[in-house]
Amino acid sequence: MYYGPIDRQLVAAVLARDNYRCIYCNQASDRVCFVVPKCYGGLAIVNNAVVICRYCRTNKGYGLNLDYITKGLQHIIRFGGSIDWVDLIRYD
Repeated sequence: MYYGPIDRQLVAAVLARDNYRCIYCNQASDRVCFVVPKCYGGLAIVNNAVVICRYCRTNKGYGLNLDYITKGLQHIIRFGGSIDWVDLIRYD
């Protein structure tokens, strides 16, 4: 299911926070992806988005890849973000 483009202000905020670097491999990138996909209850907020390169985005896939989710959430916490919304994740 396609949920449409990510809001430009959200993208700008995430790119600035992550310094245009993929949080998974440190490659330069201008792509933003949700840590927890919206189809699994993830929210379209800065605290659920990270910079990701094309290679890591392909490897992450569209499901619940727990390695990528864990690293993404740890990154958000390290930058002072709240993840109190994770209770909304659907595992079905």
